Amino acid sequence: PNKSYRFNDFKVVSEFDEEKVRHITIDSKDAINGNINGVFQFKDLGKLVLNSTGSLYTNYEPFKVKEGQYIDFNVKVSNQLVEVFYPDISIGENTRLKGKVGSDEQDFRLSLKTPFVKIGENKMNKINIKIDNKNPLFNTFVKIDEVRTSHYDIDNFRLINKTLNDTLFFKTEFVGGKNKNDKFDLNLYHTINTDNKSVIGFKKSKINFNKYDWYVNEDNNKKNRIIFDNNLDNIRIEDFFISNQDQFVELFGVMEKDSEKDITLNLKEIDIAKLLPESKDFDIRGILDGNIHVFQHNKEYFPKGTLIVEQLEVNEQEMGVFQLEVTGDDALSNYQINGVLENHNFKTFSAQGNIDFSTKTPEMNIDTYFDEFKLSILEPIAVDVFTDIRGSVTGGANFLGSIDKPEILGILYLKDAGMNIPYLNVDLDLEDNASVSLVDHQFLFNNIAILDTKYLTSGRLNGFIEHQSFSDWVLGLKLSTNNMLVLDTELEEDSLYYGTAFIAGEANIQGPTDALVIDVVAQTKENTTFKIPIRDSESIGDNSFIRFISEEEKNQIKIGQETVFDEVQGLEMNFDLDVTRDAEIEIVIDQKTGSTLRGRGAGSLLVEINTNGKFNMYGDFVTYEGTYNFIYGGLIEKRFRVQPGGTINWEGDPFAAQLDINAVYSTDANPAILLDNATINRKIPVDVVINLTNQLLQPDVDFNIKFPKTSSVIESELQYKLQDKENRELQALSLVTSGSFVNRLSVGNGAVVGNLTERAKSILDDILSDEDDKFNIGLNFEQGERTPDSDIRTDDRLGVTLSTKISDRILINGKVGVPVGGVNETVVVGDVEVEFLLNEDGTLRAKVFNRENDFQALGFGEEIGYTQGVGLSYQVDFDSFKELMQKIFKKAKEEEQEKAPVDDNTVPDFIRFKE
Repeated sequence: PNKSYRFNDFKVVSEFDEEKVRHITIDSKDAINGNINGVFQFKDLGKLVLNSTGSLYTNYEPFKVKEGQYIDFNVKVSNQLVEVFYPDISIGENTRLKGKVGSDEQDFRLSLKTPFVKIGENKMNKINIKIDNKNPLFNTFVKIDEVRTSHYDIDNFRLINKTLNDTLFFKTEFVGGKNKNDKFDLNLYHTINTDNKSVIGFKKSKINFNKYDWYVNEDNNKKNRIIFDNNLDNIRIEDFFISNQDQFVELFGVMEKDSEKDITLNLKEIDIAKLLPESKDFDIRGILDGNIHVFQHNKEYFPKGTLIVEQLEVNEQEMGVFQLEVTGDDALSNYQINGVLENHNFKTFSAQGNIDFSTKTPEMNIDTYFDEFKLSILEPIAVDVFTDIRGSVTGGANFLGSIDKPEILGILYLKDAGMNIPYLNVDLDLEDNASVSLVDHQFLFNNIAILDTKYLTSGRLNGFIEHQSFSDWVLGLKLSTNNMLVLDTELEEDSLYYGTAFIAGEANIQGPTDALVIDVVAQTKENTTFKIPIRDSESIGDNSFIRFISEEEKNQIKIGQETVFDEVQGLEMNFDLDVTRDAEIEIVIDQKTGSTLRGRGAGSLLVEINTNGKFNMYGDFVTYEGTYNFIYGGLIEKRFRVQPGGTINWEGDPFAAQLDINAVYSTDANPAILLDNATINRKIPVDVVINLTNQLLQPDVDFNIKFPKTSSVIESELQYKLQDKENRELQALSLVTSGSFVNRLSVGNGAVVGNLTERAKSILDDILSDEDDKFNIGLNFEQGERTPDSDIRTDDRLGVTLSTKISDRILINGKVGVPVGGVNETVVVGDVEVEFLLNEDGTLRAKVFNRENDFQALGFGEEIGYTQGVGLSYQVDFDSFKELMQKIFKKAKEEEQEKAPVDDNTVPDFIRFKE
C-alpha cells in the first residue's frame, strides 16, 4: 500500500574550504544527521567502495576513477529514511555509520552500530560491524547478538576475517536452534582466481547439530567450494561434502545462465534422528538414502527424486520401510508424489497426489490410505494423560489446500482400539469398526461405545480431537453413561485419595493434552467407594510455587529483566456428584493402624483434583449408615456404628471437613457397680454414643450412654448415676476399652483381657464366617466382673454365636454359652431367635424366641431365668395415610408383568445379554 512520509526541518549545507575539500552538513531529526567531508565525485562513490574492498585480492581488476578522491563520513540514520527507499527494511534508533574510503591508498574503514535491523519477518538485534583493510590484526569484525527468523534462530554470531596473500579467510562461530543447542564453528575463504571469478570455499569446519558432530570438508581438501562470475551467470559447485562417520550429504553440479542446470544431491545412510529437530509429539528414527537430481535443458526442467527410509520407527513403534518418489514439472512449480509404507511386505499406508509451489504458500492435493495402521504412535502426544494407546485404523483421507493448513476430509474405522488413563487407573476399549470422521482439523467421534475392561461398564463417546498440523492437540469430548467406572486406584504413599467409583451422568473432556480439564456431572452408582487418607499436616498442601529456574532465566533476573513463568499444567478434574446410598465414603483416620470412618448416605459434592496435587471438596454429605473402626496398637479394635442423620460438610480442604456425627459402640456390661440395689447382677446391652463435631482432624467429642433393652425404672436410675459429665466420660471410655463399667474408686482388671479377647474373637469370626453370609459362626467370650471393692462377681462365659439361613424363608440367630472359671460350668445359657418369612417380599413375618432375662438376682445357687414368646409383624412403606389404606385393603392382585426382551441392537457389539 502507498504510504506518505513527512520530514520536518530538513537542512543540508554544502560548502568547500580553501583546499577544495567538500563539507556537507545534514540536519534532520526525521531523516539523517551528521557530516560528510572529502574530495569526491558523486558518480564515483560506488566504484571507490568496490576498489577499496577489492584491493585485498591480487587478481582484482579495479575500476578506473579520478585520482585523489576520498570521503570521510559520520552520520546518524533514522528509520523513516530507510523505509522511503526500502519499505521492507526497518532499523533501530541511534543507528550510526562512520568511516573513510580513499582511491589512492585504497583505504577503506567502516563502523556500523544499530540496535536492530528488521527485514520482513526476520530480525537482527544489536549489530556491530567494523571494517579496516589496513588493520594488521583483522580486516573485518562482525558481532550480532540475535538473529530471529521463522525457520531458525541464531545467537551470539561472531565473524572475523584476515587477508593472507590474496585470500580473505573467515572464521565464524555462533549457536542456533530454539534452545541454542546447535553449535557452528565454520572456516571459510574468499578469493579471486586467475579468471577474475569469485571463489568461496570451506576449510575443515564443524557443526554440532542435535548433539551430533558433522564436518564440512573433513579431509580439508581444495574442493568444497563454489565458483561464480560477477554477474552470477555461471556457477559451479565442486563436491560440497558434509559427513558424520559413514553418513554423508553430497552436493555438486553446474548452472549456466537461465537455460542449463545439472545439480545432484546424494544422501547416504543418514540417521534421520540426527537431522530432524526435536518434536514433543513424534520421535522419528530410521536410515535415509536418496538421490535428488535437477536437470534443465533449453529452459525445460526435469526434476526427480527418490527417498527411502529403512528401519523406520515412530514413537518406538516399528513402521517398516517408507519409499517416496517425486517428479516435478518443467517449471519446477508442481510435483507429483507417490509414497508407500510397507511393514513385513504389508502395505499399511500410501499417499498419492501433487504439491504446487507456484503460489506464495504451496498448495497440496493428496489422497492418503491407511490399512491397519497402528495407533500406538499417538501415545507420546498425550503421555501425561493416556497410556497404552492401542489398536489400528483403516480408511482414507484427502488433504487439500495450503500445505501448512490443509483441509482434511476422510473417515477411519477402528479395530481393537483402546487406552489407559493411569491417573484414574481405568482401562478402556472402543467398539470395533467404530467410525471416526476427519473434517478440516478435527477427528470427530460420533456416539462410539466405550467399555472399561475390568468391570465391563460402558458409555458413549461423542465430540472431537483438534490439531494444528498434527501438533498442539486439543480435546473436546463428551462421555455419557448410565453406569461406568471412572476411578479404580489403590493406596500409595502420596495418595490424596483412592478407591473405586462408578457414575451415571456426563463427563466433558476439554483442553490441550498437556492441560486437560475433565468436568463430570453425575450420580454415584453401586459399589462406589471413595477413600481419603489423612496424613501429617505438613505433607498436605500445594507445592506448585516451587520452581527450578534455568541459567538463562537466572541471568535475566540479574540484569533486571522480568521473567514470566509458565503455570504448572496437567490433568484437572472437577466432579459435581449427586452422592447416593450406592456410594461409600471412607476416611482413613490413621494409615498405620487402619482406623477408618466409613459410611453410606446422600449429598451433593464438588470434588476438584489435578495431577499437580490440587484436592478440594465442597458440599454436604448426610449419613444413612456407617462404621467407625477404631484400631490401636494391634490389640484394641472397636467398631462404632454411625447413626443416620449425621453430616459432613466440606468447604475446600478435604481434611478440614466439619463433622456432626453420632457413632454408637455396642457392648454387654454389668451395671451393678453403678446401682445402689446390689441384687442386679447380669450383663445387659449397652450403647456408648459418641458425638463428633467441628473439624475432622480435631473433632470435639461428647459421650452418652444408653441402655436399649432395659426397663424404664432401671434406665432412669442408671442415667441418674451417669448425669455427671466426668463420670459419664470415664464410664464410656471404660466400656470402649474394657467392655465393663468401672468403680471410680478402683479400676477393674478386665481392660487388657477384654481387648485381647475381642481382638481374637474378631479374627476367629472372619475365619469361620461364610463369604456369602448364608452361614456365619463365631466364638463369644464374655469376661466376668471381679471388683475387689465390691461384692459383685460374675463368671466368665465362653460360647458360640450362629447366624444362618435354613432356606430363603427361615432365618436363625442364636448364642449359646457356658460359665467358665466358676462353680456352674455345667449350666448352659443362651438366646435363640427364629424368623419365618410368610410372604414373597418378606414384609409379613412370624417370630419365635427364647432369651435370658435382662437382670439376674445376686445370690448363691440362683437359677438363670428365661423369657419365651411368639409374635407376628407386618411391615409396609408409605408416604401418606391414603397410600397406607390402599396398600392394606387393596384386594386386587397385580398381574405379573412379562420380562421385556433385550434388544441387542441398542448396545455395542461387544456387549451380549444372556437369554
